[in-house]
Amino acid sequence: MIDDRISLEQAAENVRRNMQLLNKAIDEYSGPSNIKELKSCPFCGGEAVLYEIAAHTHKLATFMPDYPGGAFIECSECTAALSGETKDEAIREWNRRVAS
Repeated sequence: MIDDRISLEQAAENVRRNMQLLNKAIDEYSGPSNIKELKSCPFCGGEAVLYEIAAHTHKLATFMPDYPGGAFIECSECTAALSGETKDEAIREWNRRVAS
């Protein structure tokens, strides 16, 4: 008889791995329910443009470190910009305004 049971450590590792895959899929999803509105540029009022950069390894420039992915927002008029480790972080920072 084959023992189909796995250890508690193996089960925990499987759960961790599945959660990482699920979180990655959520981060990569860019459907309508995941799109947040960008405010206009705080400096000139121009339109903001969001760029998402996928995680990647530099295959030719091997001296460069692996890039974990992130997001970049830039004004289409005055080129004011900022970046974030995630799309949500970048949007949150871009949309933040100082009370006057």
